[in-house]
Amino acid sequence: MAPTEVLARQHALTVEKLLARSQVRRAALTGGMAAKQRGALLEQIAAGEIDLVVGTQAVIQEDVRFARLGVVVIDEQHKFGVLQRAVLKQAGPIRITS
Repeated sequence: MAPTEVLARQHALTVEKLLARSQVRRAALTGGMAAKQRGALLEQIAAGEIDLVVGTQAVIQEDVRFARLGVVVIDEQHKFGVLQRAVLKQAGPIRITS
């Protein structure tokens, strides 16, 4: 989770380059997405069809359901508050460290 859409896009491009030849299914989720595209992506995430999601605070909105959340990486955690981290903790059996 990145604090800005620009940074989230940069991370998504880096992930794409690193995993280009892998079978890891990946996607970017940001607040600026078109509603139709966002809806389709949310369905894929909920169904477990996406293995890795890079995004902004859009990843912790109420309508985002992870089939199996295993790891959370927060870029610039100080930009996110206690409530945002609590939402992530409730999303699955994960450990978040500062």
